[in-house]
Amino acid sequence: MRFTEEQKSKISANLKISLCPNCHYDGKQLFEDGEYQLTSFNTSPTSDSMVRVHLPIAAIVCPICAHVALFSLLDLKNKS
Repeated sequence: MRFTEEQKSKISANLKISLCPNCHYDGKQLFEDGEYQLTSFNTSPTSDSMVRVHLPIAAIVCPICAHVALFSLLDLKNKS
């Protein structure tokens, strides 16, 4: 799902990326325009069934080395 301009503004205001942890690039990081889903498959302690859990995330990409930083949108939406 693509972000609206208002959503991008709110999310960007809460992200503090100043230096790439991999290559130490200190320029502007690329804010990926869209929500991603991090998926986990958890088993229930009381049964053998699998439960799929989704975490909505935003991604920031270093334009030099392509290091990707992920941020939970649940936490960012609560701050906005």
